[in-house]
Amino acid sequence: MRDLMFLVGFLVLLPLAFRNAFVAYLIWGWTGLIAIDNYLFGFMAPVKLNFIFALITLLMVLLKKDTERGTLNANATVVLLILFFLQGSLSALFAYDGNRLNWLLYDRFWKELVFAALMPLVIVKRYRIHAFVLVMCLGMGFHGLIDGLKFFSSGG
Repeated sequence: MRDLMFLVGFLVLLPLAFRNAFVAYLIWGWTGLIAIDNYLFGFMAPVKLNFIFALITLLMVLLKKDTERGTLNANATVVLLILFFLQGSLSALFAYDGNRLNWLLYDRFWKELVFAALMPLVIVKRYRIHAFVLVMCLGMGFHGLIDGLKFFSSGG
């Protein structure tokens, strides 16, 4: 039943994501923060919703499907982000070979940096900042609500 609800939600959000890069970016951030994969156990479990919305966002940014698109200027923040990526890449490359989680963590690292690098392109107005903060709070609040309900139902 849970998988059917997520499928219906996915089918509702999919056309919205194709209409605007900002909406796709918000859904990408929300699916990454809420970790939907941990809640699906049926036919929707192998579907990578976060990856799908990340691809849609990248496609919409490349096709310039946004009415209020920002620009990516070479400022100090971009330079620091690139240097941080290089430092993380070198750390992963020269890390201890016995650490089996090294490349798993690096995979998450570069994806999060891509998410951060796209932020100036899609979040350009005040209401978009508010929407982004609201979506992130909803994603984190979901986990707080679930954990709080578990705490109260078990009596601590």
